[in-house]
Parts: sequence; structure tokens; C-alpha cells
Amino acid sequence: MSNSAACFDDIELLTLLRGYSALIPPAHLTFPLRCSFTEAHAFLLHQVLLDSHLEQYPPSERYQQAFWKWVIEHLERMNKGEEVCERVAESTYSFITRKGQRDRLANL
Repeated sequence: MSNSAACFDDIELLTLLRGYSALIPPAHLTFPLRCSFTEAHAFLLHQVLLDSHLEQYPPSERYQQAFWKWVIEHLERMNKGEEVCERVAESTYSFITRKGQRDRLANL
């Protein structure tokens, strides 16, 4: 079994997935430290962002915005020359942009 595949069974990553699915505020979650940037990034991309169940039944936009902002901050700290996937970054920034647009419209 490859190191990357083994990390998908990592208890810290699975706990993070459960926390996201249970809508636990990011401030109460623990970011996995035993996996490499690549392993954590791949897990978050495939098991959270692109998961068919979570796509069909997503948390609120507000929760997703807070969670992905928190994730990107942690991934950037782990980053050693590797890029955070555009899809992860785009999902976070689209939540921020949509919220900003709604706020501007509400103030008209």
C-alpha cells in the first residue's frame, strides 16, 4: 500500500471529515499533522470537496466558507513549494465573492 493510500485511512483525516460532515466549527477541529501536504490536499479534495454525498447535501455556504478558509490557511503553512489545488482555492474564493455580492446587494 502506498503512503498516500495509507493516509486516506489516517484517523486525523477521517476525524476531520467527520467534523466537517457534522458541521463542527473549524476552530474546534484539528488539522492533520502526520500527513504530508500532498496527502492532506488529496484527501480534502477527493473525500470532502468532490465527495458525491457532500456535493448533494452540502453544508451551508457560511460553514463551507469558514471551513475552506481554515483549510487553505493550514495547507499554506504546510506548503513546501506545492500549490493548493485551484479547485480548493476557487471554492473558497467563490464563497467569499458570493457573500460580498450579497452584502453589497443588501446594502442597496
